[in-house]
Amino acid sequence: AAPYPSNLTVSGLPTSGVTVKSVTINGVTHTFPSDIDIILQSPTGQNVVLMSDAGSGTDATGQTFTFDDAATALMNTTFNPTGTYRPTNIGAADTWVAPGPGAITQATPTLATFTGNHNGVWKLFVVDDLGGDIGSISGGFSITFAATGIIPGLTYMWSPAAGLNATNTNPVA
Repeated sequence: AAPYPSNLTVSGLPTSGVTVKSVTINGVTHTFPSDIDIILQSPTGQNVVLMSDAGSGTDATGQTFTFDDAATALMNTTFNPTGTYRPTNIGAADTWVAPGPGAITQATPTLATFTGNHNGVWKLFVVDDLGGDIGSISGGFSITFAATGIIPGLTYMWSPAAGLNATNTNPVA
């Protein structure tokens, strides 16, 4: 994929008490979606397989996939329409070549794997594990974070676009 990786810089989040609620990838087009392997790497180097070997040979034509631990898995042998799915890794280990994280085996990946300080550069690595097909992601990706404990009893959720200028106010700005 180009760019490889695709980077998203996050700043202004509290350094603790933050979780990744969901990850959205917009405008996925590919001539054989089950060849797509996507992994997200946190600023601290933790990796979560978002999508690997899921789908069928039916062309993806601009789907938007949101990954959330509370959703159902992607399908292996049928077309996956735009929707919300849990991170899904079908099959054996996959390899994301350098500067990617290398070979990763995650039978049941979850966004809850991401812990620690979420400020910094998040990296999305996308590969076609068999080649011979073409694809693109036209709308980039975003991460929705949830934070608790800033003000007791309140939960904050946001997706950084141009950055945050206040994380301890109600509402977050």
